[in-house]
Amino acid sequence: MPAGFATLTILDYQANQKQMRELDESGAGVGPFLPCVSPQPGGDALGGFWSFAAPPGGLTGVTPAQIITAPGSTLRRYIQSIQISADPLSAATEFVLRETGGATLWRIKIQTGGFGLQSPPLMIPIKPALNAALEIAILSSVTGAVFCNAQGFTAP
Repeated sequence: MPAGFATLTILDYQANQKQMRELDESGAGVGPFLPCVSPQPGGDALGGFWSFAAPPGGLTGVTPAQIITAPGSTLRRYIQSIQISADPLSAATEFVLRETGGATLWRIKIQTGGFGLQSPPLMIPIKPALNAALEIAILSSVTGAVFCNAQGFTAP
């Protein structure tokens, strides 16, 4: 097997054994299921998994809220799930999840009517750059608030 891959034996829905390969640093990987990465328990001060709760009062202005610090030069903070809700807003806005000072990884438009708690399915975890801190933000100041919780794991 090429360097950088690890093979795991898993069971499919009929309890048949299958092989699944993890992604290497280039993002390449193959297997009968979606490519995956395994959390690195004890790989950093957070023990591999992390969770972020929305700031008190939610987001109302354009100042971003950091959701997790940078993990170290050889690791990433994968985003595995997101929950978002919005009060009725004075204006439509965009919500972004991005690398601090870097690329936008996930974006939605929020209309003025607001909405209750939503948990959009992330079939494959969002993969940021190595050693990137992550933040959430809305792109215009509004009356009303946007709330976002996020969970994920740390891995190469």
